[in-house]
Amino acid sequence: MSDKTLPGIAVWHELVTRDPEPAKAFYTALFGWGAQSWPMGEGAEYFMFTVGERAVCGIDTEHCPEGAPPFWMTYFSVKDVDAAIAANGAAGGKTLQAGVDIPEVGRIAVLLDPQGAVWCPFRSLKDDVMPDFAALQPGDFTWEELLTPDSEAAATLYAEMLGYEVQLVDMAELGPYRLLKVQGKGLAGIMTMPPALEAPPGWLTYVFMPDVDATAAKARELGGSIHVEPTDLPGTGRFAVLADPQGAVFAVFRPA
Repeated sequence: MSDKTLPGIAVWHELVTRDPEPAKAFYTALFGWGAQSWPMGEGAEYFMFTVGERAVCGIDTEHCPEGAPPFWMTYFSVKDVDAAIAANGAAGGKTLQAGVDIPEVGRIAVLLDPQGAVWCPFRSLKDDVMPDFAALQPGDFTWEELLTPDSEAAATLYAEMLGYEVQLVDMAELGPYRLLKVQGKGLAGIMTMPPALEAPPGWLTYVFMPDVDATAAKARELGGSIHVEPTDLPGTGRFAVLADPQGAVFAVFRPA
């Protein structure tokens, strides 16, 4: 197993849905993602989306709770999956899937943090690589953001579980934003859920697209919806929050 783990890096993403075929059609059309299936033995396959020849995310049909809308799930690198399970549980979280080893891949689990956000600790058999935001291709994942009732408590817990350095940033009317850093580089953030937001706590994943406005319009044309219209973040970039036709929420982003 690799000894070059970088805890806190988002190393994989999965769309959790019971109905994968419409999702494949939507995301390949929206982002230009390619598609491939990976044999899992005994006739089973795992579906992945690609940017060029790189696999960037997959589809999980096993962990969508009954009656819940589909959602995007982020895998974060950890040094010890079982230690992360224990820390999450000690803080009041739940284990949705106990730690399991995937041959030639690594060890994973599926957890619910104490405030209700789903996340996955992942210990890879390969070396972790720090994201290079200067080399992003359209369709690459670029940021993770936790929306939660108590951002201070969440930041303390994730710093314990994933080793983040936490920097408090004043976001004016949006309130304090807790920037999560690995080796001094910001890779994610935590903010308190706006009172008017009618959604459960969760990790929002951002995808890089050069034209945020065109992507939002295309998502609507493809049957998706716009939760936050294309908006400028001064000095940071432009973003929009969207949902696919099945209700899975994600964001698109273009840096300044």
